[in-house]
Amino acid sequence: MTTPTGDEPGGPLTPGDPLLPPGREKPLRGSDWRPESAFEPAPDAPAPGEPAAPTPSAFPSFGGEQPAAEPPSVPDAVEAGQTAAEALAAAAALDADSVVPLEPGGPLPPTPPLRYYPAPEQPPAEPYPMRYDVAYPERLSRWKTFFRLFLLIPALLFSYILTGFLYAGLVVGWTTVFWRKKYPMWLFNGVSGAYGFTARLSAYQLLLTDKFPSFSADDSPVSLEFDDPPQGHLSRWRVFWWKLALLIPHFVVVYVLQLALNVVTILAWFGIMFSGNYPRGMFAFAVGVQRWQFRIKSYFASFNDRYPPYALSENAGPAGNGAVVGSGIGGGLLFGGFAAIVVAVIVAIATSSPHTEDVTYAQLQQGRGNVTVVYKDINGNAGLRLTITKVTDPGDDLVAVLPAGPGERLIVFEWSVANPSGASNRTVGRDAAELKFSSSGKTSSRGAEIVTVGSRSAPETIGAGETVRVRAVFVVPDTAQPVELTFGFGSGSTVRYRFH
Repeated sequence: MTTPTGDEPGGPLTPGDPLLPPGREKPLRGSDWRPESAFEPAPDAPAPGEPAAPTPSAFPSFGGEQPAAEPPSVPDAVEAGQTAAEALAAAAALDADSVVPLEPGGPLPPTPPLRYYPAPEQPPAEPYPMRYDVAYPERLSRWKTFFRLFLLIPALLFSYILTGFLYAGLVVGWTTVFWRKKYPMWLFNGVSGAYGFTARLSAYQLLLTDKFPSFSADDSPVSLEFDDPPQGHLSRWRVFWWKLALLIPHFVVVYVLQLALNVVTILAWFGIMFSGNYPRGMFAFAVGVQRWQFRIKSYFASFNDRYPPYALSENAGPAGNGAVVGSGIGGGLLFGGFAAIVVAVIVAIATSSPHTEDVTYAQLQQGRGNVTVVYKDINGNAGLRLTITKVTDPGDDLVAVLPAGPGERLIVFEWSVANPSGASNRTVGRDAAELKFSSSGKTSSRGAEIVTVGSRSAPETIGAGETVRVRAVFVVPDTAQPVELTFGFGSGSTVRYRFH
């Protein structure tokens, strides 16, 4: 370890340096100097190895032992040109100005008053441009609550008529926003007024109030207010499908909340019947769910473009960008999945349309004019093979177990069904066949009375590799003329035979 010189920063102190105590010739490092009292022992200091004598306490005596006075600490920083003794004296004087001397046995000095500094004011949160609330009723009528469903009938009938107006108003409002980026005020007043009636009706239906829903909001405990739409600043691209996609997550959450609200309403009904009061916690939850729904309705109707928050509280403002992005992603995925299901259903319906074949009825009676239909499996390989072979008309002698009544006759159709090896089993149900016929100028349809698969009655399964004979027996009037026959195994495996 090298010893720094006096010319180097942080080097040893030399005589005459202002930080060196007077009369001290030994140089000290600036980082570990001590006050002068630390270099010379006090006159009454004990000899080495002897216990130290007690020193009088620097604290006034209030009874009991007092802690020993600690030596004064050296200031962390010393002004340039100031000796150690001067620095200690300055520190002691600084402490003395803030110390109030105490008389032995005297009272303690008064505590200075505390100062409170107010927190900086936060800018007020942006309110959502829709407000909904219901005044809490101190008492509710038991008999009105008990007969609430009967009392609701007139209001519900009117609400059905009002719903048609709302749907028409929404379409007109969306169209206007798309073309002009603003909502017509006359339409806004009408649609918002209709929403106000539905709000009062919902509150009455949910037992939140005993006041029957009226056409006017005056003197109603239910308040629903919408801010005027911003004229010329509404978004066009959000009007149709984008707002719907963004609201899909809201619809899912509100659906769950509505299920919970139904349970809460039932529990509140019993609470009102026993105590005459709607429990406050349940009341706040019911009002919050309604508030959430009307926020969604105001956004969906394009009264505003502020995305509704996921909250029940009254003071919640518009949702942030993160909620909008997350809802857009989730809604887009759900919307895409729903669209895929719809397309699959449409395709299934289109592909399940019966395959139509024209058949000469007279030839079929003679066992000729057979028509064969082959269905392919999902891999495109030949699958079920269905061949209509014969019709027996009348077939009264063929089916002795089902005698025809007066003015009726039996008709028996036969098929040969081959299910190739490796194919899945097929089941023939009791309702596999249906006959349409004309009689006395009218067209009627009847299902088969009996369907047999081989020697067994339907429903019966045709296994892979089997070929069986299937018969369908119909009871029709004597004057009936067969027009059309339908036979199948379900979706995608149905044949319609048109007779001529």
